Amino acid sequence: MKDRGFAAVGIAAFVLVMGGTAIAAVGGNTHMITAGSSTAAIAKAVGSTAPTATWIGAYLELIGLAATLVFGLWLCARLGSGIWTTIGQSAATANAALGFVSLAVMDTVSYRAGHGIGIQTAKSLVTLEEAAFVGSWFLVALFLLAAGVLALGSGYRRLGWTALAIVAYTLVVTPISFDGVGQFSQMFAALWTLGASIVFLRRAPRGVAVPVPA
Repeated sequence: MKDRGFAAVGIAAFVLVMGGTAIAAVGGNTHMITAGSSTAAIAKAVGSTAPTATWIGAYLELIGLAATLVFGLWLCARLGSGIWTTIGQSAATANAALGFVSLAVMDTVSYRAGHGIGIQTAKSLVTLEEAAFVGSWFLVALFLLAAGVLALGSGYRRLGWTALAIVAYTLVVTPISFDGVGQFSQMFAALWTLGASIVFLRRAPRGVAVPVPA
């Protein structure tokens, strides 16, 4: 029952983060601008007050990020113990903290939109938000590395290898195209969370569990 409860939290995390992101993006322009956006695009985004949908989406993202943290902490403890569990839980915590900072900065831009925020100030805040966001990708990769090792040692081979594959994708592609296909690494990580949640809802691990060395 505890496994299923935390697995449900993982599914809720996926739905809240993805749903919140979509609502915020569709509802207003501020959540669509990046460090690479043109001056005209930024001026348009901050030229009018952010609509209610922007705040609904941001609120759902914050709750989803908290749920992601809870799931990540539980998953690492569920899959094993020792140094890899500590690494995974630390990475999950640091990622959540940086994610909250990233969302707070973007919400600052949304709050000041339509209230006289300067273009250069908006550019600086958007660049800071994106820097925090991209930095969190490597914390997600560290979490997946730990979770992947733990999953392999606990008999969840598919979870383990897919986690390690996402880590490799993140480390290789992000430096090349962080504003393009590099962002797929976060979608893959979110889908991995969803997949891991479903696994713990449906079945026990396959194969013989091998203790992960501390």
